[in-house]
Amino acid sequence: MNLWQLHDRLYIRPHTRHLDTSKTLATLREYDVRLMLNVALIDDPPLKAACQLVGVDYRHEPLNDSGSKLNPYRVRSLAKDVVHTMGYGSVVINCDSGWNRSSLIAIRALMYLHPEKDTESLIMEARRIRGRDLLWNEGFVAFLKDEQR
Repeated sequence: MNLWQLHDRLYIRPHTRHLDTSKTLATLREYDVRLMLNVALIDDPPLKAACQLVGVDYRHEPLNDSGSKLNPYRVRSLAKDVVHTMGYGSVVINCDSGWNRSSLIAIRALMYLHPEKDTESLIMEARRIRGRDLLWNEGFVAFLKDEQR
């Protein structure tokens, strides 16, 4: 299972159509994953089943890819759940590609963890880890910057 670590106990993962269950189980255990948050539009039953085998809380919370249709309360709530879970285990945020929806929630969580950092620096740090295409959705970037104000 490919994971990109954005912070201690915070990872993002792209959705994959073919799940190697034994590798996934090993990764979930190795990283002490407690929450698998799937924000892709489609659910992932094989991933959900793998999580259940090792006692990982799997949640499917589909997010629309349109920044203008984001519910700020929902985004904040998901990010707060991520931060809470990071207090006792790791979190993996999963979406279709690992570029936008998962990064939106991860960076919003990092904004809670590091209120002293500005949004742009958090995005740049994440891009150094995941790649410069991370969070290319301009609506999501604008949303995060508005959240900081």
